Amino acid sequence: MVNLPSLAEIFRPAGPSVAKIEATLNAVDTELEAAHDTYSTACLDAELGGGDALATKQRIELEKTKLSRRREDLQAALRVARMREQQKASAEVKAAEQRAWDALKAANAARWSAVQRMDKAADEFAAAYKNLLSANAALYQAIPGEFRGKADHDAGMVRIQALEEAVRLDLLKRDVTWSISYPWKHTIIPFLAKLEDATKVISSWLPQA
Repeated sequence: MVNLPSLAEIFRPAGPSVAKIEATLNAVDTELEAAHDTYSTACLDAELGGGDALATKQRIELEKTKLSRRREDLQAALRVARMREQQKASAEVKAAEQRAWDALKAANAARWSAVQRMDKAADEFAAAYKNLLSANAALYQAIPGEFRGKADHDAGMVRIQALEEAVRLDLLKRDVTWSISYPWKHTIIPFLAKLEDATKVISSWLPQA
């Protein structure tokens, strides 16, 4: 007889293997079919009364009975194994779905956090920009009247349009691409550096001691 694995070997703690049970069942079917053929021959020998034919017939009959019971056990085991695999697959699908929903929940919370941060940053940006315009207006008014028409307002970046463009370009340099259409991003001078130069220009307007 073929040395077949027991049910205990098939059902290890890691879980049943449908493929392994099916392979074992196929082997039992093959052996049972061969036993049927051998049993038919043994029946004929027993009827003809040849030697120990009766004993051989009884032995093969016993083997057939064992194989039939084994086959029934394997069929029952296969049903359970398939059911368990289906349950496991269903559980894995549900777990994957839950992970997807959890990921969406986390992403939604993260975006809301980013929205709140952006809202706060927008308030701070708007306040800082208004303060910049107010300070620039005060700077313009502080330029002596007789000098105001002669001063290089572009170099001093006193014009509001120049300030706004500098802010927009600086945002573009920081990858805020919607701030302005400008194809030479790599040439943009940072806002702080540009205004530092403008501040030095205005300082140069002051009378030298």
